[in-house]
Amino acid sequence: MPFADEAERLFALRPTLRPLESYDAALERLDAIVPGRGPLADRVQALRNRYAIPHDKLLPVMQAAIAECRRRTAEHIELPENERFELSLVNGQSWGAYNYYQGDNHSLIQVNTDQPIYIDAAIGYGCHEGYPGHHVQGISAERLYRERGWVEFSIMPLFSPQGPLNEGGGNYGVDLAFPGDEKLAFERDTLFPWLVSIRRPRRRWRICLRLYKNCAARR
Repeated sequence: MPFADEAERLFALRPTLRPLESYDAALERLDAIVPGRGPLADRVQALRNRYAIPHDKLLPVMQAAIAECRRRTAEHIELPENERFELSLVNGQSWGAYNYYQGDNHSLIQVNTDQPIYIDAAIGYGCHEGYPGHHVQGISAERLYRERGWVEFSIMPLFSPQGPLNEGGGNYGVDLAFPGDEKLAFERDTLFPWLVSIRRPRRRWRICLRLYKNCAARR
C-alpha cells in the first residue's frame, strides 16, 4: 500500500510529499553558516556533537527543562493538586522519549539514551511529553471521562485520527510555553551553562546560539 494511502486510512489525513529538490534552498543556507569543511551532513553532525548532554548530567538537565515547562503551563492551565510525573532513563527503544499516562493525574516519562540527546531537545521533550503536552492531555482526557462520562476518552489509540491531534498538540506545546525567543533565552541562560561548566568554552556555545537563531529567522 502506498505510504500516503496508508496514512490516510490510519489518521484520516493525506500527507503531501514534497520533492527532494524543494529543500535545496534551505540546504544552501545551512551550507553557508555551518562552520568547517567537508560534506554538510558531517559538519552539521560535528556541530551537534559538541552539545550532546553527558549521561551523568541528563537527569538534572531534563528536570530543569520540565520544571520550567510546568511553571509556564501552570500560568495558563489549572493543574490538579495531585498531578505528578516520574522521569526515568531507558534504552533499547525505537523512540527518543515517551509518556505513559498512568491515570490519577500521574505520568511516567521515559527518555531513551541509545542515541545522543542534544541540549536543544530538553525543552522539546519536556513540553511534548510533559507540559503542556501528553501529560496534560492525559489529565484532560481522564477528567472528561470521569466527570462527563465520555467513555471514548478512556483510551488513547495511537494509530487513529486522534494520534495526529495529540502528537501535533505535543509539538505545538513548545511554542505555546516558550513563544518568540523565550526558548532560546532559557536554553542560553539555564541549560547551556550545564555544558559550559563541563567542557565547552563560552565562545563556542555563543556561536551555536547564533547559528540556531539565524536558521530560525530564515525559515
